[in-house]
Amino acid sequence: MQAQPHRILQQSKYIAAVSGGSYIAAAFAMVAKVDGSEASDPDLVDDDAPPFHPGSPEEQYLRNRSTYMAPGALGKVRLAARVVLGMIVNLFFLGTLLLLLGWALGWLYSEALYPALAEPGGSADTRNAGIAAAAVLVASTALGLLATVHGFEREKWTRFLQAWAGRLLVVALLAALLGVALPELLEWLRDVKPKAQDGEVKGSRSAAAALGGTSAAALLAGTLLQLRAKLLDRRILRQSAEAVGEGVRGYVSTRVWPRLRAGLQLLLVAAVGPLLLGGILLASLVASLADQGHEPWIVLGLALAVFVGLYTVGDVTSWSLHPFYRQRLCTAFALKRVSGKAGEPAVAVQRDNDRIVPLSESGVEPVPAAQKGREWPLLVVCAAANVSDPGATPPGRAVTSFTFSPNAIGGPLIGAVATKHFEDQLEHRKRDFSLPAAVAMSGAALSPSMGKATRWPLRFLLTLANARLGVWVPNPRRIDEVGWLGKRLYWRPRAALIFNELLGLNSADAKFLYVTDGGHYENLGLVELLRRGCTEVLCVDASGGTDVQELGDAIALARTELGVEVDIRPADLVPDPATGMAAANVKEGGILYPDGTRGRLIYVRSVLTDKATHDVLAYHDRDPAFPHNSTGDQLYTDQRFEAYRKLGHQAGCDAIEMLLRPLGA
Repeated sequence: MQAQPHRILQQSKYIAAVSGGSYIAAAFAMVAKVDGSEASDPDLVDDDAPPFHPGSPEEQYLRNRSTYMAPGALGKVRLAARVVLGMIVNLFFLGTLLLLLGWALGWLYSEALYPALAEPGGSADTRNAGIAAAAVLVASTALGLLATVHGFEREKWTRFLQAWAGRLLVVALLAALLGVALPELLEWLRDVKPKAQDGEVKGSRSAAAALGGTSAAALLAGTLLQLRAKLLDRRILRQSAEAVGEGVRGYVSTRVWPRLRAGLQLLLVAAVGPLLLGGILLASLVASLADQGHEPWIVLGLALAVFVGLYTVGDVTSWSLHPFYRQRLCTAFALKRVSGKAGEPAVAVQRDNDRIVPLSESGVEPVPAAQKGREWPLLVVCAAANVSDPGATPPGRAVTSFTFSPNAIGGPLIGAVATKHFEDQLEHRKRDFSLPAAVAMSGAALSPSMGKATRWPLRFLLTLANARLGVWVPNPRRIDEVGWLGKRLYWRPRAALIFNELLGLNSADAKFLYVTDGGHYENLGLVELLRRGCTEVLCVDASGGTDVQELGDAIALARTELGVEVDIRPADLVPDPATGMAAANVKEGGILYPDGTRGRLIYVRSVLTDKATHDVLAYHDRDPAFPHNSTGDQLYTDQRFEAYRKLGHQAGCDAIEMLLRPLGA
């Protein structure tokens, strides 16, 4: 807020906002917007008071709704219900497909390959299938050896042999699984069942299937309860993934054991999803072999109808958590300042969801100075597009920048198009690409694919459990395509994209891109400002945590992607572990562009210093994690809200003082 008396925002050219920072940046822009279509609103207040100035109606509005994500007991119930309902839809879609596949496979076994499996006491003769699988494996090995030991004059022959060696290996594995392992497993399951009458066996199979399904659902629900408590923090995820290796090196260490235990828990979580889907397939296969008369055809007909219905008319984004998340963000940040009743002071109210600000109209157009001059920087909402193509991104990142602004949508790797053109091509999906929608994508921290923060053991589970905030966005480089059914159906993200989420398949050339939290690419927005050639940058790091790793990552990205060097030494901004206090909250650094242009970086963090007021220090005594609480916790009390606001205000004062200081002074 300290920037407002000096009109720093009004004099700036860009605001690059990431994740939670985009919430408040977009709120500033929406409150400041009084031009264009908004000018016709008779209640809109057009005054000199800047957005969110101290004591403003919008500041009080946000303070009163700082638990916007799940307000009260009813809000928490709604959040839980939204997760569960989405999980049910996911399981219905995948479960019906597996049910149909299992029944078809069971029919193939009983009618063609292994008829004995459908008879009591019958034995499946898998020798021929085993021989066939072995023969294909030998052929694969032979081709691979030939490609390895023989020097062909033309490289294309080597590549040809290597490709077919890989394909035959996949065929051999499938033949061994479907022709040998699965029939043997089915025979074993039948033999271990107690002797009973045929009807009783059928009943026991149904009961076992029901019990297995209930147990799997309970395990899935139990795992979800751990996600927020233990697995949302990226540092814990990283430690868990490394835990097994550390355990091998020092398993007797009392320091390693907790990490080893966390790693084993992570591996257990990774097995839940595949086991659940595998159990559904196996139960369908067993039921098919039991030959339950005409009744199964009713079930199969319903399963087929559900699958086709979800695939045809379903929108994979609509039952994700994104719409709920977007709506909750709107209740706190999609604001406008309007006149009070009967001459009372102005108040802040939520914007009408049906008249939400389109992205192309989210810019605040300046008006002549004689009309109070409302210059405003261009808001760039920073998100990330996940990319799994080999060689498309450096190893370990699997992500590229993806930004939303009133002018353009896209990124350096994907390409960009004019925002208005993007909206025109998706006329029927305006609400899906409004300013609040872009903000929700920028803050989609929890998703199956999370760029550099992706953890494959969690990807499968997060998809099944509907713990996914990411959005499938039409690829800007393909936005001019029109399917034969027209734009309305062609640009619907169909349920089949669930498989992409399960397996992390995200191609840069695909019709849809999986867009998530901007922090999955770069968490400060610094790289996007340097990409635009800014020479005076004020960077506010509100990423949480006691280190400055996010700044280091941004500096490395700026060098590798843009050739821009940033020289800064932020050691003074790291809190002392003993006291929790840092020597400073702001540091100045230098910027050097490839063409020799120089600039400066003002880097500011929300840390405790000797300038902190007593109420802030008192809150730190009550909550020792403050001011480094996990950004996953978005439920703020008034005490925490004010402590962070005051600490941020002090940091802003110090940053503006340094920014206004002449270069080199």
